Amino acid sequence: MFPVSDGFQRAVLSAYKHSTIVQYSIPGVVTEWQTINCISGQINCDRTSQCRWSGNIVVKGATIDSRHLSSYGARVRILRGIVLPRVGVEYVPWGVYRVDEIEAPVGSDTATLTLVGYEKQIQDARFPIPRSFSQTNARKLVTDLVQEAVPNTIVYWDDRLGNPLIAPFQVALDRWETIDGTQDGSSIAQSIGAETFFDGRATFRASPVPTIFDTPVLAMSSSEQSVILARSDKMTRDGVYNVVVVKDSSTDAKVPFSPAWAWDNDPYSPTYAGPDPIQRPRLAGPFGVKPRFYTSPFFTNRAQMQAMATAQLRGNLGLKTGMSFEQFANPALEAGDVVLVDGIPYLIDSWSADLIGHSMSCQTRASRDDVGDVEIQPLFLEDAR
Repeated sequence: MFPVSDGFQRAVLSAYKHSTIVQYSIPGVVTEWQTINCISGQINCDRTSQCRWSGNIVVKGATIDSRHLSSYGARVRILRGIVLPRVGVEYVPWGVYRVDEIEAPVGSDTATLTLVGYEKQIQDARFPIPRSFSQTNARKLVTDLVQEAVPNTIVYWDDRLGNPLIAPFQVALDRWETIDGTQDGSSIAQSIGAETFFDGRATFRASPVPTIFDTPVLAMSSSEQSVILARSDKMTRDGVYNVVVVKDSSTDAKVPFSPAWAWDNDPYSPTYAGPDPIQRPRLAGPFGVKPRFYTSPFFTNRAQMQAMATAQLRGNLGLKTGMSFEQFANPALEAGDVVLVDGIPYLIDSWSADLIGHSMSCQTRASRDDVGDVEIQPLFLEDAR
């Protein structure tokens, strides 16, 4: 949650007036932020997307050409504020975007802008030829790869991640897949239990993957109609795995490390995988055995693999039920925040908000029961280097 004042927090619990600022600039051309008239739009903040921030806005009276607002280098930032009585407007950042597309009808003074986060800039900046990397620490490697694609970017590295060594590797073309990539891909972020993204101020962040066990940022009640406007619940097996298998796919001359395993070994957990789902899967609970596999070339020791298995299992077990709700927007909420609704913690995967209206639609996931213990498979330790 973006840090805000106590007055801001009190104001969002009831009807309030909001203010939105939309500005653009072009690095090296239009260096000062220029305010433009936005007449409608929708903004999305989604931690499950390849771009954390995205949106579509309609602007009026803007100059559309290569030296002003265009899709060839212009950036847009959005600030959302709440009017605080006798204080003024307190703003929070709602993203800094690359303008991907502009549609301006002939004869009209309006234009529709498609906005994407700067993760897209990294995705576009693929390696022209395959590259090899020597052993280095994760923080330096990620910083270098990001700043090559988006110069002068501030990179924030959460101290909870440590700064593990990354083994030598070779990559064919994809810069973003190397840094973060898709959920089922192999990336530096996954190998250290992190997620990477541009935040609302365009700082590139590497932080631990959020879980339902994180400290809630606020509490709400479904009986407070002034806060929650509509709500629906969902329970699903999708995205729930009770066994994680991590394998080393090193591309240098060393012998790969033995696989690491982690599973839910709590007999009272609804996703109990049994005492040994590898050798004795028939002893699992009613949920059965559902493994998820991760392969990475970045490990320099087996302890890193075990840590990744544990972290990934925690995330996959803690997401059993979901809820979507609409509320009067709290502009400070961010994807990855945990909120309490009727005393139950929910992890916000994404939200969408209308730039003109007050409502915010949130997609969340949660666990209503204990995830159980985490077991690291001790087999193969004797031949692990």
